[in-house]
This record gives sequence, C-alpha cells and structure tokens, in this order.
Amino acid sequence: MLLLDEVTSSLDQENRAIVLDLVRDMMKDQQTTVLAVTHNQEEIDQASRLITIKGGKMEESK
Repeated sequence: MLLLDEVTSSLDQENRAIVLDLVRDMMKDQQTTVLAVTHNQEEIDQASRLITIKGGKMEESK
C-alpha cells in the first residue's frame, strides 16, 4: 500500500505528470493499492474510487 498526502501539491505541471505516471505504473505493474489525499480536481477525476469526508464522516461517492 502506498499512502500519498498532497504528493503533487508543490510540483509544476511537468513534474506532477511524472509523479502521477510513476504512481499509475506502480498500481498496474506491482498491483499496489494507493490511498491518496488531494485537492487537485484532475487527480480526483482520475480516481477509481472516491471517499470524501463531510462533517467528520466518510462518504463513498465513486
């Protein structure tokens, strides 16, 4: 399992793409589960499963 907390928040577009490609490769090639915290809408849109926290409670929305 790979835990990521705002891993791309301070990266420029080019380096952000590199990191996300590496993460996707790990997920596919090594069958790694990734739990990522992000506010980046592009990253959220690419998620296969989305869990949000509202009012202190987890809600699955995807």
